[in-house]
Amino acid sequence: MKHITRRRCLQIIAANVVGGLHLAANPSQALGNEKGLQKVTWQGVVLGANAHITLFTQNGEQAKPLISSMLKEVQRLEGLFSLYQDQSTLSALNRTGELAHPPTEFHELVNTALSTAEQTQGAFDPTIQPLFLAYKTLAKSRVPGPWHEHKTVRDAKQLINWQNVKCTKSAISFAKPGMGLTLNGIAQGYITDKATHILKQAGFAHCLINFGEYHSLGPKPDQTDWNIQLGTSKDRPIWQLQNEALAASSRHGLIFDEHQNLHHLLTPQTGSTQPAWQEIYVKAHTATLADAASTALFAAPPSQARTIAQRLKVTKALLIKRNGTKLELDGPEQSS
Repeated sequence: MKHITRRRCLQIIAANVVGGLHLAANPSQALGNEKGLQKVTWQGVVLGANAHITLFTQNGEQAKPLISSMLKEVQRLEGLFSLYQDQSTLSALNRTGELAHPPTEFHELVNTALSTAEQTQGAFDPTIQPLFLAYKTLAKSRVPGPWHEHKTVRDAKQLINWQNVKCTKSAISFAKPGMGLTLNGIAQGYITDKATHILKQAGFAHCLINFGEYHSLGPKPDQTDWNIQLGTSKDRPIWQLQNEALAASSRHGLIFDEHQNLHHLLTPQTGSTQPAWQEIYVKAHTATLADAASTALFAAPPSQARTIAQRLKVTKALLIKRNGTKLELDGPEQSS
């Protein structure tokens, strides 16, 4: 069980991908037709959050170097998307407003973020970073509210518009000086998917990765689903995953000011936060999609939630309001 305490930020340092591998002393039992598989687990820190990998394999010792190699690739990808590393690709873009010949993965993720912004009509907007920084500065300086009338906030809101980002394979650039991108609402899912793909290519068929977002590779060895229980409520559901991903967003991730109901999941169109939601969970075919969808849904009012979920083609979503009421949404494939 995982209790959500904050929205994961890409606070990457060189030692972030740390942890230990554990090989079960004896082959796992009750594994259906795949007797003799060994359970290998890894625990550490990835993307500023506790991380965990569980996989089953015929040879646990051979799995260890493969997992270590995968974690090195995760660390490389962190170096592209971090807002907190001065030398990251994202930091370089935000400093200068343009980036020539972006790395393939960086172009791919920025392009995906912009496409998500278009699909959600701006509920998900990666150009919200200047507003986040404005609120962060006001909070740190303990400036009295209401902040939405502060010049710093008004100026930052003028810079929010995903359509002012030009993204091609040859260059990425901003139309206005002072703009900035954040990929915190999608990069964790993207990196989770990349790690899952690496393990799949290495031949693993039963694996669960948790890098803040979950992605399952195949069923458990006994052919049953991976069961995941998230959240803080007593009646929180159990999510069943098999070649699927799960992401969550909570207003408790980072609260700028409780009295103004301002937290890190900002609504791009208004510059404030959507007051309706407490926690949101999304199941989808990829962790990238689940991550982005949970971010978009948190920024949207209840009246737009169903439309966004269906446009993004999520498998299932659970939205919990601050008053405790729940809204369950199925994707197009499951809806009647």
